[in-house]
Amino acid sequence: MKYISVAETAKRWGVSERSVRGYCAGGKIDGAFLTGKTWNIPETAEKPDRINKKTDTPKTLLEVLKAEKTAKLHGGIYHKIQIDLTYNSNHIEGSRLTHDQTRYIFETNTIGVSDGTVKVDDVVETANHFKCIDMVIDNANYAPSEAFSKQLHAVLKSGTSDSRLDWFAVGNYKKLPNEVGGMDTTAPENVGAEMKKLLAEYNAIEGKTFDDLLDFHYRFERIHPFQDGNGRTGRYWQTAILGKWRSAFYAAPIENIVWENQSGYYLAIRRSTLLGNSEPFIDFMLERILQAIKGKGEELKNVGVSVGVNVGVNSREISDVKLTERQTIMVSVIKSNPKVTAKQMSETLSVTVRTIERDLALMQKAGIIRHEGSDKTGVWVILEHGNTNF
Repeated sequence: MKYISVAETAKRWGVSERSVRGYCAGGKIDGAFLTGKTWNIPETAEKPDRINKKTDTPKTLLEVLKAEKTAKLHGGIYHKIQIDLTYNSNHIEGSRLTHDQTRYIFETNTIGVSDGTVKVDDVVETANHFKCIDMVIDNANYAPSEAFSKQLHAVLKSGTSDSRLDWFAVGNYKKLPNEVGGMDTTAPENVGAEMKKLLAEYNAIEGKTFDDLLDFHYRFERIHPFQDGNGRTGRYWQTAILGKWRSAFYAAPIENIVWENQSGYYLAIRRSTLLGNSEPFIDFMLERILQAIKGKGEELKNVGVSVGVNVGVNSREISDVKLTERQTIMVSVIKSNPKVTAKQMSETLSVTVRTIERDLALMQKAGIIRHEGSDKTGVWVILEHGNTNF
């Protein structure tokens, strides 16, 4: 994807440069991002329409994320995703920052240190990670590309100690061999060709399945195209393509599951490499992602429901299913956004409002959830105990 400047965009659209910067700052241009103080705007970006603020309300989870991002809303799902994903993803890579420190950096752009020392790179990469998540959200509707992969890497590693090394290519493919899970990866001279092949094959698939999405992640990690930062860049793509497939995945704490199962994650990559296919990795990730959809940590266990999920992946099912796939995702969405409406859930899950209302009624009857307050301003509550006989 090619990017152009504010001046070029202003000339194309026949508006002032100030207006273009306003569009960018307001999140009205999909894919626009800052490098330092310079806005980079997709060459294909269209001039935003005037919006009727009285009638234009977010409809899907992705739209909610974009709206909360633009409004800089604290306490919403965007705020929570930024902090949780950044904390967990960076800890997978060895960051020593606490969850509170990560939150403090996001909320105040400063850091408070009480005891011990903090690595500068941990702070810089945390701030950069927030920007990368914004880029994933803003570019959610674009197909994966080499250019965007390199842009993510450039933002992630910008200003780090690695960026000052002559042999470290920030925003470009590796110059020296590296490894993942103790195994060799694609040789530097072959990375460009392998990445082109991976992206061409993935983008050519019509009606992508869950297996296709996870196979992409495995193949990306086996190539390990960058000198460092491949895990985080790969997980950005995982979030992006899973979220594009089912928007509820933007709220699923997948990074947390990987963080808690690092040895299994790398073992699955190793097993797939030895077998010559991604099946062991797909099985591992599928199980962990299903756990993530159930709810964060052990939270849904207290609901008293044996929750199983069938995400429609080649008839891979978990036994003892008490909630349907849709109902399980609904619980996850409610957990992330208690104020979510039936209409918003219906549009996120691509079903009718009546279907959502029927599921909500069943779950309320089973004692899994309840609604408190009025229809317009009330909130959903996940109960501590539930009746599973439904």
